[in-house]
Amino acid sequence: MSVINQMLKDLDQRKAGEEPVQSSPSPVIAVRHRLPLWLLIGLAGILIAWVLWWFMPVSSKPEAFVLRTQAETPATALQLIPSDETKIPQQPDRTETSQLLKIEPLLPQTKSEPQTAEQEMAAAPEPVPKGEAVDTEQVVVVEMQVAELVQPQLSVERVELTLAQQQQQLRQQGLQAEQRGRTSEARNYWQQLQALAPQQAEAYVALARMAQQAGYEAGSQYWLQLGLEQGADAQQLAPLLAASYARQQLWPQVLQVLALLPETSLRPAELAMRAAAWQQLGEHQAALAAFEHLGRLEPQQGRWWLGMAISSDALGQRQQAVNQFQRSLQLGDDLTSVSKEYIRQRLQELN
Repeated sequence: MSVINQMLKDLDQRKAGEEPVQSSPSPVIAVRHRLPLWLLIGLAGILIAWVLWWFMPVSSKPEAFVLRTQAETPATALQLIPSDETKIPQQPDRTETSQLLKIEPLLPQTKSEPQTAEQEMAAAPEPVPKGEAVDTEQVVVVEMQVAELVQPQLSVERVELTLAQQQQQLRQQGLQAEQRGRTSEARNYWQQLQALAPQQAEAYVALARMAQQAGYEAGSQYWLQLGLEQGADAQQLAPLLAASYARQQLWPQVLQVLALLPETSLRPAELAMRAAAWQQLGEHQAALAAFEHLGRLEPQQGRWWLGMAISSDALGQRQQAVNQFQRSLQLGDDLTSVSKEYIRQRLQELN
């Protein structure tokens, strides 16, 4: 079998030498490397996002948006609450206040003076270069600078005073005007107080005092009479009115006004005016009783003893009058020189 195989091999070699045989190309084996699907999708998403970011306008990028928002809306971006050390800027034509103000969000901006183009350019924040990160500290500084331009709105509310507060205010204004010598202004304040509180005696007393100081006794009597008619306190007005009548020697009016007061409330001054009115009107018995009452209240006053002596002398009580004249002369420190001369002359006549 080996011989036959050798022969066939030799035959093949001879045929090969005679006719060239075209050899077919060797088959190419294609090797396919498959990538995972999730990796392909991720790479495609990254590519699309990069293309979109690159062709996106600068104004719509996150960095520029953050800076523009912080610059345009300072009130909503940052809320400032001044502490005790913070100084609130004062606005022109505003009253000073010691209370700290709180700037709330969304406050309307107050009107300010127009700025020039150079000032606006200087105050505007610098643009952020493309692709450069925004500094957080720079954004905060921009917020603070713009927030300082926002002035707080100060509202003045009208507070209605109570009736008592209005009376107290008019009372103080009237007294201050009197002290400064502003008579017309003081009279105006007191008249307002009298119209506001017609049943209070203070305004009537002040108006009567000012009229008396001006030498207008009738005006003083007018205000005091008006106060009594309006129901003001008679304890304050009646003695003043009686004294005004006594200065004019209107003795019937003196007794009429003093009759408005209760007997128990009469003070020595009112008792003395009533005793003098009775004495001047010839009512010596009533006058003597009144002066004796005053002598018991104030025994060291020589004028009361003089009043008793005059009424006793008028009633014909000679010895009693002499004793009372002598007593008044002994206690005559409160008597005038004219009264003392009258006492000495009358003692010589009675003796």
